Amino acid sequence: GERLALYNAVERAGGQDLTALEERTIDRYGTLPSEVEGIFALKRLELSLIPLGVSSVKESGHVLVLEFGAEEAATRFLRTHVDQVAHARTVRDSVVLPMKADQKPLTLLSSLLSGSETVH
Repeated sequence: GERLALYNAVERAGGQDLTALEERTIDRYGTLPSEVEGIFALKRLELSLIPLGVSSVKESGHVLVLEFGAEEAATRFLRTHVDQVAHARTVRDSVVLPMKADQKPLTLLSSLLSGSETVH
């Protein structure tokens, strides 16, 4: 019921709408569980990836896959960040980023996008 409605609302939300939704959720339920905070954080990250041409982010095992609308965008992204993730590669219109066993997807992407230290 309510949990599914919240997930759907987060998925549909844009930047300002997402902030307002998060504030309304906190007002209604109080401190958010870490899982719910993670959903909001992932959506904010997805929104920040749109200008780079990323259409979706998927996690599969110890691999993070960034899907792009075009192969050229994936190649450009990989060229820009190739030194930051060991063994990153493109597969058609996607960039495949290997993760360490204990690495969280949000941490990897946040580090990558902030241009901080090497994340491999």
